Amino acid sequence: MTNFCQVLAVLVLLLVSPAAWAAEPVGQWRIASPDARVAAEVRRAPSGGLAYRVTLKPGRGAERLVVDWSALGIATSRPAYPTAATPDLLASAAFAGVERGSVHERYRMVSGKRRDNDARANSLTLNFDQSDGIRVSIDFRAYDDGVAFRYRLAGPKQMTGLYRRLEREATEFDLSGAERMFGQTYDLPAAYRPAYSMLAAAGGHAVGAAPPTAEATGWGFPALFRLPGAWALIHESGLDGQSYGSHLQVVPGTRRYRVAGPDAGEVYGVGSAEARHPLPWTLPWRVIVVGETAGAIAESNLLFHLASPNAIGDDAWVKPGLASWSWWSDRSSPRDPEKMKPFIDFAGDMAWPYSLVDANWTDFGYDRLQQLIDYAAGRSVRLLLWYNSGGDNNHVTEQPRNLMADTHTRRAEFARISMMGIAGVKIDFFHTDKQFMIQRYLEILRDAADYKLLVVYHGSTTPRGWQRTFPNLMSMEGVRGAEVYTLNDPGYTAGAPGQNSLLPFTRNVGGSMDFTPVVFSQARTPRLTTPAHEAATGILFESGVQHLPDSVEAYRALPSALLNYLKHLPAAWDETRFLPSEPGRYAVVARRSGERWYVAGLNGENREIKLKLNLGFIPHGATLLTDGKLGSPLSSSSYTPAKRPFQITLKPYGGFVLAPMSR
Repeated sequence: MTNFCQVLAVLVLLLVSPAAWAAEPVGQWRIASPDARVAAEVRRAPSGGLAYRVTLKPGRGAERLVVDWSALGIATSRPAYPTAATPDLLASAAFAGVERGSVHERYRMVSGKRRDNDARANSLTLNFDQSDGIRVSIDFRAYDDGVAFRYRLAGPKQMTGLYRRLEREATEFDLSGAERMFGQTYDLPAAYRPAYSMLAAAGGHAVGAAPPTAEATGWGFPALFRLPGAWALIHESGLDGQSYGSHLQVVPGTRRYRVAGPDAGEVYGVGSAEARHPLPWTLPWRVIVVGETAGAIAESNLLFHLASPNAIGDDAWVKPGLASWSWWSDRSSPRDPEKMKPFIDFAGDMAWPYSLVDANWTDFGYDRLQQLIDYAAGRSVRLLLWYNSGGDNNHVTEQPRNLMADTHTRRAEFARISMMGIAGVKIDFFHTDKQFMIQRYLEILRDAADYKLLVVYHGSTTPRGWQRTFPNLMSMEGVRGAEVYTLNDPGYTAGAPGQNSLLPFTRNVGGSMDFTPVVFSQARTPRLTTPAHEAATGILFESGVQHLPDSVEAYRALPSALLNYLKHLPAAWDETRFLPSEPGRYAVVARRSGERWYVAGLNGENREIKLKLNLGFIPHGATLLTDGKLGSPLSSSSYTPAKRPFQITLKPYGGFVLAPMSR
């Protein structure tokens, strides 16, 4: 698999000679996707800096403006010599040439929405020389599903290795033509924030609106925008530790968004909020996914196209799958091996490969842990272990802590649990996007891979394409998920159904999402969603390790058809097709694993929705799971492929699943 990830990767950069520049006006450039439908234009702004815009030519009709003319540029300084007003490098530097070319990569993902990927793009690099010898390059790529750009800095040989500090990034996104924005807030520092864990409003927000709460400072990545006849999603990729994680802030009084960095007060002020790196320096890709439908956005793997290739070598040991999780229904259970055994037994009965032992398992110690590992192995189940990421980055007391922050200590712990037979780790409570923490995320993944350990991040940032680079990264939280049902949050009761219909088009686009879906019990916060709605989340929400959180008793009481569906539910997909959907109202997806198709839809509104779906691409029969009539929470029936459209009415907050017949 690893060789396949690296083979047939071709990068062609054609340096345009000075004589050729005459055919391309200096100060004005254009790049289009291979199918010529997505394009970016760059020009000198009246201020002397650079500006860009992005357009989409649909299958029918006139070209549509996606991002209007928006600023480009960065300002850096030598860390020892900061200035109050460092000039914009791209405004003050002299044009030094243009490079054009193409990119073609074929790679395979271990987990995610599409296994085999064929990424093709046209590329444009603009070079600028500053008077102090630093060259600033801006790379553009145009794919059929979007545009991306990044900044690179280099200097003469004598400057190689000298540190630069990012003083300001001028990048903006002018969405003046957009009708609505959908996304999560980026939170001000607090004990458990930022963690991308606020509820995403199903109805979205006015374009250019500030966050609706005083607890937020901006909008997190990814951010989705609805335009007339088009959709766009803004994110970042290629975040490899050379910078901090970014988010968006509204330019006051406009419909423009600018790139912003973390708050200095995050994680109690630990670590610098600045980004700095020795020359040469490559900053992350700024990504604009573009499509005519919301489904086109959700199907895109552009974030992964732009990420670095597999960095861990052989990944045949990485196995996606479902996991039982005891903490949701019994928070004391991870402290007691005897309470863990029913969840391990159930995972074994369901042929799920994993069971998670959550916080405070250290109460019973490593000797009894080994006994539990052996018990699970006898049922063909492997255990995942929870860890606190702190360190000085949080004050959370759950144990074990102080094992993940230091490299030597972390590697020693990984060596120990790997030898014991542990399959992977869930690491929690990061609470910052500062550069040092971005580096720690990646260091953990490298170290875990050395010991063949899977990784799930909680209390974390959102993914930035890292699953391509580190296939052992199975999932990240970065969402207000079903865990919240165990808290006292009435707002989640009302908002969860609509958010569920939005997340496949926002948060889950960027990578696996540890939402912990498919719950049927009523917990502390009441649940409005129906059983069929909950069943559908197992397909609509993609995660390399899918933690199913309800109690053993709740799952064992399910109708046999629903239990059989969960027994065979994949956690990684060969192909994904989104069917007609409206983010924030309803969502419908078809996913393929091998030759077997799964289809799911859910209703985020408190009213019936009638759907008419073309399922002609599905060759096999299936079991249809829907909400039953009064007194029967779930109904199952047989589906036979037909030439006519498949019609179904979703109940308020309801859903449906089409799952392959039992093998």
